[in-house]
Order: sequence, then structure tokens, then C-alpha cells
Amino acid sequence: MKILFINHFAGIPQERDASLRHFNIAKLQQQDNHKCSIITSLKSYQSKQKINTSQKFFDDIEYFFVDEFNSNKNTLFIKLLRMFSFSINLFWYLKKNSNKHNPDIVYASSPDLTTCLVAYYFSKKKHAKFVFEIRDIWPKSQVDLHNFSEKNPIIIFLKKIEIFLHKKSDKIVSNLPNYHNYLKKSILSVNNYIHLPQFLDIKYYNKNYIECNISKDHQTIFQSYDEVCIFAGTIGSYYGINFMIDSVQSFNSNNNKKLALILIGDGDYKAKAENYLKNNNINDVFIISTQNKSYLFSLIKKCSFSILSFPDKEIYQYGIASLKMFDYLYVGIPILMIGPFNKYSILKKSTYQFKSQFGNINEMVSEYHKLYNLDRAKKDKIKRDYQNILENYCSTISVKKELNEIFK
Repeated sequence: MKILFINHFAGIPQERDASLRHFNIAKLQQQDNHKCSIITSLKSYQSKQKINTSQKFFDDIEYFFVDEFNSNKNTLFIKLLRMFSFSINLFWYLKKNSNKHNPDIVYASSPDLTTCLVAYYFSKKKHAKFVFEIRDIWPKSQVDLHNFSEKNPIIIFLKKIEIFLHKKSDKIVSNLPNYHNYLKKSILSVNNYIHLPQFLDIKYYNKNYIECNISKDHQTIFQSYDEVCIFAGTIGSYYGINFMIDSVQSFNSNNNKKLALILIGDGDYKAKAENYLKNNNINDVFIISTQNKSYLFSLIKKCSFSILSFPDKEIYQYGIASLKMFDYLYVGIPILMIGPFNKYSILKKSTYQFKSQFGNINEMVSEYHKLYNLDRAKKDKIKRDYQNILENYCSTISVKKELNEIFK
């Protein structure tokens, strides 16, 4: 059986590896003697890595690359331009290269509904089954998270596509734990819904992300502070970076403690955060640009605890599958959950929970005290707890049943 994955933001091993979900699924299916290939973007706002070829094998999985509108900016408007340009280019690519792809199953993934729409029509042309995956609930996420009006023409257009694809798909898949509740609440008609959790190929991680030496500047952080915590991901105002900075200041000033915060990544708030630190002479918060996964894991392993942060929004009741959450679980570092993670993510299964309301600095400081004072034995218990969660709910072994159901 031939399976074609189409995803605007598909991860690429060692190149753009923020999310290797479809690469991992493809690898597992090839072990079952299915032939898999992936179509994705030549460029990606999620990574500085650029691909310089139209076709390439990565670990026996064949990738095909489609160009899109390019910009150094990362605004919502630019993201929409990228979405539409990739979808249009995908349409012409599939039209010109129709004989190159003869799948039995086309597996298309959101957030780009227009990309999935193009993929659906290609599946019909090829008389292939169509699997529609939802990892980000568009257009609802744009309404809830970015304050778009439900009467906005773009939202109305995307809503019609969403309804159409749910109705026409042979199977609906989501990595969101409670997506079935969204289907029920939205009265969306579907033929067959399957929850396929976010998962890691732990063996791949162990083999490819080898601990490395960190720079002298970064080593100095750990030498200068008693404890160091880390937030890895988009440095955006949406995630409450300002609350993290202010809470660390409050913790250190009121308790004569030496806790440092590392913010690692890029985003719309990065420059503002840098200016804020400079203007207020804050020297216990450090901003580091996006690094490769081996370097990131090497940093995380040296930290005392990590931070996840989402504001409380209605859309999260349908599930949270934050990619950085799985990186933290893999390393086994204690996690402070700011926002609804303890209710709607895999972390609700953890025996050891550290949590705070979004924007509540007093609660954050209180949790810092608990995490700051964890001894080695307690950290080892937390690490084993996280490993059990990964192995039992988020590993290649744990999702075999769901994959068989999708591709049978």
C-alpha cells in the first residue's frame, strides 16, 4: 500500500525537527511494508533551515518539497499568505506531477485547511482514501486565540472548508485528547474518528540527540546561580513571558535566592523582552536563540525545572499536545504547568504536579519554592514518572492499535 502524507509543516530529521510526527508514522508504516512519502514546504517559518532540493530521502522516507511565499516576518498576516501560497503551489505541483504520486491513501494534516482541501481533491483524482488530521482546530483557534470575528470573510471561508472536509473524509484523526467533544459540540458529521496521540520515537531520540558541550557563556549561567529554570519555545507575548520574568524577580528579591531563567527560542516578544531586561537592569534572565535539539536537550538536562505556559482559553478544553511538553517529558525534568495543562494534556496523568494559574505571579513564586527545593531523590521519582507516561501513552508501541485502525 502507498501512503502519501501532505503537511505544510512536516518535520524533517536533523533539518527541521520541531515535529517529526508524520515522519514517525511513515517509518512505522514502512516497517509494515507500506511505501510512504511526504510532501511539505521548501521553507518553514518554524526553522531557519532551508531545503535546496525538490526531492530527497531522509531515513528511507522520500520527501517532496513545494515552494511558498517567503518573508523574514512572522506576523499572522504573513502566516496566512504562506498558507495560501503553499496551497496554490501544491495544487499546481500535484497537477504537473500527477504521475509521480499514485497513493492508496492520502493523509493530510492541519492547520492549513486549504492545503488539506487540495489534498482531498487529489485523493479523489487518484481514487485514494482520504485521511484528514486535525492538530490545530482551524478556524476556531483563530477566533479564540487571535480575536478574529466569526463574521470575518476568511473565518467564514475556512469554516466552510472545515465542515466540508469533516463530511467528505474517509477517516478523521486528531492528536488532541478531547477532540471527540469538539465534534459532538460542533455537530460535525464524520465517517470514522480516531484519536492518535502525539508520540515520540524514543529510540530515535536516544540515537540522534546526543548530549553535547554547551558554550562557555551558557556554562557561566549554571556556575553563577544555585538553580536554573528554562522555557523553551516561542518567545511570544501570548505565553506570558513578562509574567515569567517578573515572577523570577519577585522570587529572588524577596527570598535572597539565586534562580536564573533561560528563555530559548524566537518570537514576536523576543526583542521587547531583551529591551525590558536591559532597561530594568535584570541580570538573572537570559535569552538564547533557537538551537538544534541536541544542544537544547543538553541545556535542559542542566536545568532544575522547566516551564510550560498557556493562557486559559476555551479551545484548550479539547486537548493540549504542546511539542515542548514532550521534550521536557523525554529529558525527565520537573515541569511547572502555567495554565490548563493539568486538565487537558497528558500531564494530568502525572503523579507529581506543579501548577499555577496563568498570570498569577504569587502562585508562580510559590511553585518556584517547591521546585527550587526538590532533592535528588524526588527528581529521580519525577523522571521515572515522566518516562512511564511516555512509554505507556506517547511511544511508538503505545499507538500501534490506532495506527492499525487508520491504515488497515
